[in-house]
Amino acid sequence: MGVKTLSGGNRRWFIPENPGGACCLSGNDPQMEKTVGCRTAPMTAEAVLASQAAICVAQFAQDPNHEEKLKEFSELDSWKRSEFLEKGGWDKMPGQKEASYGVARACTDGVELLIKK
Repeated sequence: MGVKTLSGGNRRWFIPENPGGACCLSGNDPQMEKTVGCRTAPMTAEAVLASQAAICVAQFAQDPNHEEKLKEFSELDSWKRSEFLEKGGWDKMPGQKEASYGVARACTDGVELLIKK
């Protein structure tokens, strides 16, 4: 996996070839370029997905009929639950027309925790 390096001042930006993120490091350690630069994109994507899943759960919990929806959700087969969240629109972030890939699935885990409370 390659990494493009951009320098500015005393910082170097490492941008992985696969999309998802970049990191900025001080110093000139080429080994850091190979290790940190390649791991940053997946970690950034995971952090974004976790944040969006938390927002999805909050939007679900704030629904005026959330108790009724939680009951419906709990009665569904596990493989239908993410589709239920998609249909309800809770997986969409404020201002988005469509949800990002994987948000409903990640949100499912959070809503399942609400059932256990």
